[in-house]
Amino acid sequence: AHITKKLPELLNGQAVELVYLPTNASWMNDVEREFADIEKNILANSNSPTTEHLQERISNYIEVEYPKKI
Repeated sequence: AHITKKLPELLNGQAVELVYLPTNASWMNDVEREFADIEKNILANSNSPTTEHLQERISNYIEVEYPKKI
C-alpha cells in the first residue's frame, strides 16, 4: 500500500475518512471497479477512429450510464 504521513495530516479536521485497502484487493476499490467497467464496455474491442472519439465515448458513458448505478 502507498501510505504517506502527509495525507492524514491534510485530511485532519475534514469530513473525510481515509480507508486503507489491501494492496491486492482492487475489487474492493470503487474506482478500480469503475475503471474495469469502462475497460469492459468502452475500451475492449474498441475501434474508435480518433482519441477524441474515444474521449467522447468515455465521457458519455460517465455522464449517461454511471448515474444509473448510483
